[in-house]
Amino acid sequence: MKRVPSWLRMAVARTLDPLRLRSPAGAEHALRSAHLRERARFLRAVTEVGLPPVRVPHPHVVVDDTVAEGSPTIQGTRVPVRRVFSWHRQGTPIETIIRRYPQLGAARIFDALAFAYDNLDLITADLARERDALAAEQTPMPAPVSSRERRAEAERAQGKLPFEKP
Repeated sequence: MKRVPSWLRMAVARTLDPLRLRSPAGAEHALRSAHLRERARFLRAVTEVGLPPVRVPHPHVVVDDTVAEGSPTIQGTRVPVRRVFSWHRQGTPIETIIRRYPQLGAARIFDALAFAYDNLDLITADLARERDALAAEQTPMPAPVSSRERRAEAERAQGKLPFEKP
């Protein structure tokens, strides 16, 4: 595990638990417990929607059941990781994806792709879920009806009115 600089440990400890300010070990504990809480929330959110668990969490990817129905999205946006991944798998250059989503930047896009490759079973399950939802939404369109057929159907549905002359 990469060593966290002491100034960062202290800053995190200051924001998470003001009582542990005096000790770098307390700051390290606060940093680890915050990371574990975030990971547990992340895994809980993924398993609640029926997707496989996240094997490797990434800093720029979040899973929130209130956003995109629990699909992994790029942090701070509603862009699903499956979208970036599917474009990349189809051969779309990274430059094109960056032009499509300029607010993301290269770092977030590369992190989303790394997340997708690290959690391939999760992304393929998410893509399959999206494909099933799209297939369920597609209903066949009824054939157009001529005005004569509509008039005849309306007359049949209306029946005989009591005040009409025979």
